[in-house]
Amino acid sequence: MKKLLHWFNGIKLRYKLAIFYSLFCFLPVMLLFWLSFLQMRSIIDDKGKMNLQSYLQQSVSSMDRTLDGYNSLSDYIAFDRTLAEVFSMEYGTPYEQYEQLTQKVDPILRTASYFHGGMQQITIYTDNGMVKHDTTVAPVSEIGIRRHWSTRVLTGLQIIRKRHCFPPGSLPFPVPERA
Repeated sequence: MKKLLHWFNGIKLRYKLAIFYSLFCFLPVMLLFWLSFLQMRSIIDDKGKMNLQSYLQQSVSSMDRTLDGYNSLSDYIAFDRTLAEVFSMEYGTPYEQYEQLTQKVDPILRTASYFHGGMQQITIYTDNGMVKHDTTVAPVSEIGIRRHWSTRVLTGLQIIRKRHCFPPGSLPFPVPERA
């Protein structure tokens, strides 16, 4: 410390004034710069969080609209009287069944899938002895023939349960036990 004081006393006055001015002018400017930088960074972070929340809210809103559309579509199909009549009728010949399916069921399901653009196909599975008709009607027994999406989901849930050590029945949705 004595060396620094001795060195400072040994320099000329104009250099002392230059050091003094630079310390007392440069230091406050740097302090203001640093404080403004921190304030701007917090403002930018807050705006970024608000933007992310806005995007999340828009995504949730979009998903809600999509799910509401699918829910209304499923209600439309489930409670349609024409479909209920076609699937509850007893047919004397396969041609009568084919005629009902092409004249009543196909237009309803094609119209529904037309208005819901993301839907590739609608298949109604029935257990009343109807034969398969294109992609719109299929017997329930066909579900067991091919590996359906629901079995892949249930298998995936079993993997999730085993991987994360969930005890049976602890998931928020029902998962049947598999042998």
